[in-house]
Amino acid sequence: MSLAARCRAAVVGLALLTFFPVVTFDFSGWDDRAVIGQNPRLLEPTPEALGWFWTHPEFHLYIPVTQTLWWLTAHLAGTEAVAGARSLAPAAFHGLNLLIHAAAAVGAFELLRRLKFGDAPSALGAGLFAVHPLQTEGVAWAAATKDLLAGALSIAALVCHVESLRDADRPRRRLYLAGTVLFAAALLSKPSAVVVPLLAAVIDLVLLRRPIRQAAIAVGPWLLIALPCVAWTAAIQPGLQDRYVGIFDRLLIAGDALAFYLGKLFWPVRLCFDYGRTPQAVLASSSVYLTAIVPVLLGGTCAWLWRRQRSICAGLLIFAGGVTPVLGLAPFDFQMYSTVGDHYLYLSMLGPAVAVAGILAARPAAQAIALVVIVLLAVLAQRQAWTWRTLESMNRHTISVNPMSWASHHNLAVALSEGNRLEEAHSTAMQALRLRPQDPYVRRTAVMVLLRQADEAAASGRTDDATRLYEQGLAIQPDNPLLLTNLAATLAELGRFEQAIALYERAIAAAPGDSAAARAGIELLRSIRRPAPTTGPN
Repeated sequence: MSLAARCRAAVVGLALLTFFPVVTFDFSGWDDRAVIGQNPRLLEPTPEALGWFWTHPEFHLYIPVTQTLWWLTAHLAGTEAVAGARSLAPAAFHGLNLLIHAAAAVGAFELLRRLKFGDAPSALGAGLFAVHPLQTEGVAWAAATKDLLAGALSIAALVCHVESLRDADRPRRRLYLAGTVLFAAALLSKPSAVVVPLLAAVIDLVLLRRPIRQAAIAVGPWLLIALPCVAWTAAIQPGLQDRYVGIFDRLLIAGDALAFYLGKLFWPVRLCFDYGRTPQAVLASSSVYLTAIVPVLLGGTCAWLWRRQRSICAGLLIFAGGVTPVLGLAPFDFQMYSTVGDHYLYLSMLGPAVAVAGILAARPAAQAIALVVIVLLAVLAQRQAWTWRTLESMNRHTISVNPMSWASHHNLAVALSEGNRLEEAHSTAMQALRLRPQDPYVRRTAVMVLLRQADEAAASGRTDDATRLYEQGLAIQPDNPLLLTNLAATLAELGRFEQAIALYERAIAAAPGDSAAARAGIELLRSIRRPAPTTGPN
């Protein structure tokens, strides 16, 4: 077996060995159930459902290639009952993510080899890409298939691009065409692949040292292909442009995000799903003007390295360029939680891989040290992966890092309620409500928990507790017909008939089409209050 083949096997083995536990995990991401597990078009993967994916956006994204892969995987996945509802089993989808990640890591190795870094340095660079803890979120989060697939296809497109230029005098058009098809597929996997032309330009200009004109000719068609993707993504997400902040503030937010990502690259600890770095939180921070200079420093560093260490220069540019669409320069959905997120860095991690391969190619003696560092990173990555094993564990870990994550408190309350741990669910739901009092989902979950607690108290004869809990729920949703009806029934048991009738009438007004129970309750109470008919003497 050649050295290159052994290196490929080592990269694949490292990726699989680090992240193999994920195939045993539940659907633990916030949207895994909605996007995959209980998505009706995947639960019943018919040809009509597949056609729908190609003709409609879903969840504010048009990603038909990713959804086609999910559709195919759904034929292999079994089903299970989750909280009384039918759901696809998660193992097949986690396995899919693991295989895509291993393929992307091998793709990184092939790209680095074609950039003439050598087999061993390329394998170590690809190993860093494969096991850096920042990659954990993309692999362990089932719904992040879109990030992995877009990343793997983008890397494959770059491999074809570089290979097509091997003979500078006779570009290999078939390989360039194959790269173009792969790039188009990446765009249809996730729109964030629009950065690929930028990454190709960095490779051409910095690493391959091609003239600007030739690089522009090669990259230009890919830019033209990317433009429609930018347009349809903006159309699918209406109103985002006015949701947040002005242009100057966006530059500050982008600087903060880039500084945050660089910090996590070199010190990958306390990673979590929701860092809480919303635009408002960042702009309220006293450090925002300090982090704003990071892009300037990064640009100056790249200029200084341009002729001294091109691989590091290219690595920094690829790292920053790969995350450009989600730095906050243009508003996007996830900013309601945080501008930064580990999964956004998936393709960007190709940059550190390039830098490491270049350094090790120039300094072979450092390869042993690099191997030790990569093994340590793999240990950290697997440890981070275990925090994703269940919805509860993932949200508890996020709260331990960011106690202000209202969404994690909310989702943890849902998980605890599904496990019938209502006391814990109550305190967690109330904390989510304190953090995000106007969010309709948070309010609905809080009411759901209070309703279940009140119903249990009423069933066990603890009418005072039941009354208190129903009233707490009504303070959140005053027109909830189920709360009104159940509280009315409880008050009726206590003999408070007038109050009970008033509540039944409110329930009828709140839901006139679903008021049979309330109407029956009123009739019953009125019949109880009506004096019994008397009979005279015969």
